[in-house]
Amino acid sequence: MPLRWGYFSLLILLALSSLAYAQTPIPTGKVTAAAVQLALTGGAIVSDITLSATATWIAGSTNQTGSAQLISKGTGEALFQLANSSFSVSELRNDSDGPGGQSSDSTGAMHILPPHNCWMPAAWFSPAAVIQVISGSAFTLTDVGQELHEGAVVDHVQAQITSSGQRPRVAAVIQKLSTTDVFFDPESHLPVAIAFNTHPADDLTRDIPVEVRFSDYRTVNGIKVPFHIQRFLSGTLQLDVTVSSAAINSGVADSAFALQ
Repeated sequence: MPLRWGYFSLLILLALSSLAYAQTPIPTGKVTAAAVQLALTGGAIVSDITLSATATWIAGSTNQTGSAQLISKGTGEALFQLANSSFSVSELRNDSDGPGGQSSDSTGAMHILPPHNCWMPAAWFSPAAVIQVISGSAFTLTDVGQELHEGAVVDHVQAQITSSGQRPRVAAVIQKLSTTDVFFDPESHLPVAIAFNTHPADDLTRDIPVEVRFSDYRTVNGIKVPFHIQRFLSGTLQLDVTVSSAAINSGVADSAFALQ
């Protein structure tokens, strides 16, 4: 029987609230934390990133292109919104009081994200933010090694939240829901893709694969930013983003991520 997200997600939500996010190293091997951070930021602190872009949203027969903004702050606040004259969608994450978020569909209706879909890094579009999250002490990182990904050799690191002291069943579900795979270019150490699972609102046991691919990295204020971002859902392109400009550490206010 599917596990409904109400009661059980409340248990894992409470479990997450006790986890810390102090920095811990990515496993030593083909890729190291120092190499990744140096490649992405040159050692600088990135508190927020705002990307202005043109994006195409593809869902079944829906194919809409419009202006988009992708904004991240810290490790737990992120906003994606796309709009044109007749269409708009948005996704918001705000983990300040535990994992949470909401989305709006093309009709304008708001939907609360179930907690079991808020365990992957909030700013899926920002490699710098993803690395900051998975380098936290809540995550255990495994150096999977080199492999082929989309025809190219990559270094593969897998991140999972391992919560000691939790009920075994809850800990196992948290570990599964939080699993995030990051694939790095072995020469530049820049992330080329991340992968995780999302789930139907009423069934956290059914995995729906998500992969986000990064390319066309450019340097903005000393920070490497991908100017082409693609998100695939179950292997099918869902979102194609071409960034036109990026602002780093511009002082984004927390109010930009307010849940309604």
